[in-house]
Amino acid sequence: MELFEWQGKRTEILDKLKPKHVTITPDEYLEAVEITCKRQATYAVARVRDKRLTAFAAHLYGTLGEYAAAQTREGAVVSTVVCHGHGDTEVADVTLPDGRGVEVKSTRFGGSGVNMIIEPGKFLLERLHCLVIVNTSLIDQCLVYPMIEGESFREHHEMRDFGYGLKMALRAEQIVLIAANERMEARYGPCPAFSSLWA
Repeated sequence: MELFEWQGKRTEILDKLKPKHVTITPDEYLEAVEITCKRQATYAVARVRDKRLTAFAAHLYGTLGEYAAAQTREGAVVSTVVCHGHGDTEVADVTLPDGRGVEVKSTRFGGSGVNMIIEPGKFLLERLHCLVIVNTSLIDQCLVYPMIEGESFREHHEMRDFGYGLKMALRAEQIVLIAANERMEARYGPCPAFSSLWA
């Protein structure tokens, strides 16, 4: 494939991969509240050490983000609640129809400078990763970024300190570019002559 043709196809894919606005349904909202209550109770009983108990609202934003991400790929939110003090990495947040697991990272902060942030000890290479921005004014409205491979996240992330220790971080604007390149390489193979397209 010629370079100009490769670029044209990539532009088409980029247009399709723009973050999607998703509306949480009333039923999904009720399910999210129920799951969040169970998770909150589990963490309290397990007395998860080295981490403070997250506020209910913050947990709820995370669960709503999972429902939003699931909508974009016909996935299902995993309602399993971990019953011990090892956190929640043992189960994925969302499972897709093909069986793959997705780690969803939700944030309430929109605008510039948004990052997908992951605790270094909780990064799982085999899972897809998805960033969701939850609107705190209209809590049923979410902005979902395309899912990317764990390998891509590992390759392009930075270690940053946001005031609570070093975290693995990937800027939101990079995610669409990375997702586009993943899909281009899967369909048409790599384009070494234009490797700078990688974020």
